[in-house]
Amino acid sequence: MSGPSEETFTYPATEQYLQDNVLDQQFNASRPNQAWLADSTELVYGVNGQYKVRLSGVLDLYGRHLIAHRLSETETSNAEIQVFQ
Repeated sequence: MSGPSEETFTYPATEQYLQDNVLDQQFNASRPNQAWLADSTELVYGVNGQYKVRLSGVLDLYGRHLIAHRLSETETSNAEIQVFQ
């Protein structure tokens, strides 16, 4: 009887963009435009949840105000960039 076998998982190589954690989880700002956070989320709606839209936003940490937002049908880099334009 042999022991449990080890499974090997391989993942396809993908190009990733990693940014330095410059805020180091310190989400405070002493003046406007010192630090912004950007995020997006998928919103599902409709009787059966058959529709989807992506909400992207930019938050200024100084006053915790949403300074830009955009709704788009898909999650693409172009849609995310348009939030800043």
